Amino acid sequence: MPSPPSTRRRARWLVRAGVVLGAGLLGHCHRTVVTRPGLVVTVTDAQGAPVPGAHVMLVHWSYPYARIDHHFGGVADDTGRFRADEVREDERIAPLCMHGVPEHHYTVCAGVPGRGLAVVPWKPGEPATIALRLSGEYADECASPEAATRADRTR
Repeated sequence: MPSPPSTRRRARWLVRAGVVLGAGLLGHCHRTVVTRPGLVVTVTDAQGAPVPGAHVMLVHWSYPYARIDHHFGGVADDTGRFRADEVREDERIAPLCMHGVPEHHYTVCAGVPGRGLAVVPWKPGEPATIALRLSGEYADECASPEAATRADRTR
């Protein structure tokens, strides 16, 4: 005896829901991501002279969650260089789910009190050597316009 149309519709709906939910639950996989890029950062002042002792920070953040996942800091050597070794980690992603594959972003910052601040984004695949040129003064808590800062990026 054939089943009534409402039962068939309900059965089709349950099968579709099961496929969608199953794809979300079973669709996880792993990938390796760079949590700290292997970079060489050279910090110079407005005249191009190396800035030994400059504070350098690498920030790793991910989207869509817009959270800072990792940050690493250090001090530039006598030649104004800071070297970071690459670190990779495994992450679980769900390519079939909304927001299941995060984008990873990196920001490189350098500064010295009284000599300036520089901030630049970095993307995987770009040159691993970044030159940051400090100019202006550190911005105060109010970020006054007089406390101009500029980041020159050279490749």
